[in-house]
Amino acid sequence: MFTIFLILLLAGAAVEATTFPFYAGLLPFVAAVPAVLMAAWQLVLQLRGGGESKEVLDLATSEEAASRRGTLRALLFFGVVLAYYGLIWIVGFRPATLLFLVTFLRVFAASSWLRTGVYTAVVFAVLQAMVYFLSVEMPEGLWSLGF
Repeated sequence: MFTIFLILLLAGAAVEATTFPFYAGLLPFVAAVPAVLMAAWQLVLQLRGGGESKEVLDLATSEEAASRRGTLRALLFFGVVLAYYGLIWIVGFRPATLLFLVTFLRVFAASSWLRTGVYTAVVFAVLQAMVYFLSVEMPEGLWSLGF
């Protein structure tokens, strides 16, 4: 029920964004359309009985999450995000994003190479579309100063 509400809300936002002037409506439209597609895919998964069933750690009530192991896991994720931030400064946004996505999806999420490649390609396509269509400048990093 919530997913259907979310689809309708996001679709309404996309339709409403088409009534704005072009540049004012571009961001809400570009954000709402993929969100509608993802919510629709979630609805398909729910109607099929879910997707992959993995054991999920309930961070709100789990004793494991409150344990030392849970705290170390949270600190590890925090460290990965800080390392990503540092890589952006050193090598630039695109190479850092590539390294972060591949490492995170393969090591932490245990995704297959196919899924990792598809997700990484989609993220890079969106980044390139933002650079091309919206003239967004991505940080190049310190290493670009030497070249």
